[in-house]
Amino acid sequence: MPGSALPSKALILDGSKQIAGINKISLLGTSTTAGAFETLLSISNADASPATADIQLKPGAAASSECFIGSTSASTKTVLMVGGARVITCEDTGNVSIGGTTTTYKLNVNGTVNCTNLYRSGVIADLTIISGITTIGTGQASKVLTLDASRNATNIASIACDIIVANTTTNILNINPTTLQIKGTTLTATATQLNVLNGFTGTTANLNVLLS
Repeated sequence: MPGSALPSKALILDGSKQIAGINKISLLGTSTTAGAFETLLSISNADASPATADIQLKPGAAASSECFIGSTSASTKTVLMVGGARVITCEDTGNVSIGGTTTTYKLNVNGTVNCTNLYRSGVIADLTIISGITTIGTGQASKVLTLDASRNATNIASIACDIIVANTTTNILNINPTTLQIKGTTLTATATQLNVLNGFTGTTANLNVLLS
């Protein structure tokens, strides 16, 4: 009859062919020890308040080889644990954490990331990585350039370069060393430009700065 059997039977179903009130279901495999068995697959309720479901996979004999798939609390997070360490954490928002528990963003990685290509909104990103900079506005003296959060460069002692061009197509600022120099050297210009000339007699058509 359904729902009754001798204690030696492996499985007993009720009259509706349902299994209820079972604390743990385990699938056993043979062990290296003669006559012993190891748990290969276990589905159980975790000993927590409230209880949560876990799936345990154990391909090896040592406890460090165990793998758990389940939730650690009544929250909406699902975790994958290997060897007692949390490897991946997922939550219902779609956020995922690798190597940690923080799921603030779609992907949080607690460790070093190695990839062959990086895309942003479907377009491959061309990034120049500068080591040693962990915060915007800081960096080692040997680094190329450090900007603040507003992309401003301040407190710069000197700039040595060939051309400085404004970030527009109109070239609002264009400094070229062949026509612009400082401290006693003549700065040439056309009639419609600023003239800074040593010993030049000014006219009303131009703005002239005379050096003594």
